[in-house]
Amino acid sequence: MKKWNKLLAFILAGCMLCNPLSVYALMKNETVYTSLDRDGNIVVSSVTNHLLVDDELNIEDETELKDILNINGKETFTLNQNILKWNGLGKDIFYRGVTEKEQPIDVEIEYYLNDEKVKPKDVIGKEGNVKIILNFKNKLQNKVNVNGKEEVIYTPFVVTAGMVLNNENNKNIKVENGKSVDSGSRTMIVGLSTPGLYETLNIEELKKLNSITITYDTTKFSLGSMYLVATPKIVEESDLKIFEDLEKLSTSMNILKNSMDKIEIGSSELKLGSASLTSGANELSSGLKSALTSVNALKDGAIVLKNGITEFSTTIKGATSSLEGKDIDSSITGLKTLSSANKETASIMIKQIASQLQTLGVIQINDMDDFNEVYQAVTLFYNNNIQGVDVSNLSAALISVKTNYELVNLLLLNSNTMNDMVSSLGDIKTLKDSVPMIEGVLEQLTSGTDTLSNGLLQLEEGVKALSSGADSLAVGSKTLDDGINTLGDGISKINKEGISPLYYYSNTITNYTGKLEAMAKLSTEYKGFASNNSDSTLFVYMLKSVK
Repeated sequence: MKKWNKLLAFILAGCMLCNPLSVYALMKNETVYTSLDRDGNIVVSSVTNHLLVDDELNIEDETELKDILNINGKETFTLNQNILKWNGLGKDIFYRGVTEKEQPIDVEIEYYLNDEKVKPKDVIGKEGNVKIILNFKNKLQNKVNVNGKEEVIYTPFVVTAGMVLNNENNKNIKVENGKSVDSGSRTMIVGLSTPGLYETLNIEELKKLNSITITYDTTKFSLGSMYLVATPKIVEESDLKIFEDLEKLSTSMNILKNSMDKIEIGSSELKLGSASLTSGANELSSGLKSALTSVNALKDGAIVLKNGITEFSTTIKGATSSLEGKDIDSSITGLKTLSSANKETASIMIKQIASQLQTLGVIQINDMDDFNEVYQAVTLFYNNNIQGVDVSNLSAALISVKTNYELVNLLLLNSNTMNDMVSSLGDIKTLKDSVPMIEGVLEQLTSGTDTLSNGLLQLEEGVKALSSGADSLAVGSKTLDDGINTLGDGISKINKEGISPLYYYSNTITNYTGKLEAMAKLSTEYKGFASNNSDSTLFVYMLKSVK
């Protein structure tokens, strides 16, 4: 077993993280060792079992192995059909055997030198661009009832490949579906494949996970040993609860989508009200300018005093009538409702983003109901990991996080803008309510001429202030109208480009949940290659070096 060097130990250590811990007196770990030729064909194979004994002296085990050999102790055994009985010594038992059973994973390896398919032994010592393609085929098909329909589901396997290249003769080392680590004199290559995942889910993007491709430039071609480790134990029983969380996510997305549709409808109605308000403000501004001209005419002489007062009174009434029927209170109420809906939507979205980041394991939040804590945690992650990063360099999950976080900020900005609009409309309402006071002044002017001079001065100042306010109102209402139109467009864009795709992807994920749950169950129920009672199984493949 000395052939299984430190690289194998490294790969095994990573895969053993998938092995379950048992509380039973007897636990069985199965390892299938297979030697492959450079094309991926099986040369020789054996199975080693490790029985973890809890002071038991007589152990029964189920096995399909032949030529069984105790490799680490003096315990003896008897084999009756498939039942193996050990006369134990209270220590763990290690035994090895062989089986002709077909393995669940087929391996096919292709080699290319300068884009020409070759045999490794034929190009030893040659120079050029090397490409090695490891293709994996999962043969463990299962017919499973998924949502009332019979589906073909593959028992999930994760295959890890590892090899080492020296940096003296090799450079520009790249791995598709893997990673290379340069240690100075050597580069360690680790690749990952999930054969059967594409065939189960039929998602085109997963097809490339059936293979691992290694490319590099060499000045003197040779190949060291390559090791492959496969395991079906990718989840635990406790991990199956994630599918309940996916159902909750789908429900939340449906609520979010319905809420955004209502906000979009409300935004369209607000546009109509804003346009009407802008028209009224322009009429008021124009009318007050005419009123100021009338006040100046009054100052020209007492002869035209009454006519001037009458003309002014008519003008001011015409100006104020432009605001009649304009339900400012309803506009304020509508803006407050829309602002609240924006905040509520932002709260739902930031929780969804936080849940997604917690699932990815990149943030930790103690209280998901504390909006400030959730928002600060997501903002910190966004600023440190996503802001300014090109989307082509981000995973699909982080692209979703980036898009939705920016949508949350837009919603919060819109909410603040609408609060400012509410304040402005309150000022407009106050201005409207002050108009009767001006009309009262006019009535006092008609009652006599003794206070005419002072009254005219007061009236002139009041009309100037009112006219200035009306001008501001006209400008503000135009800004408000532009803002509401921009807000409406933004909400429509959020709904179309943000919420709707998120809703679609949520439903898409939900559609695959049944198959994913079936795969996870097959993983937890896998009980061994050469037996039906193994707690963990590893398939270890070695490809000999070519020099």
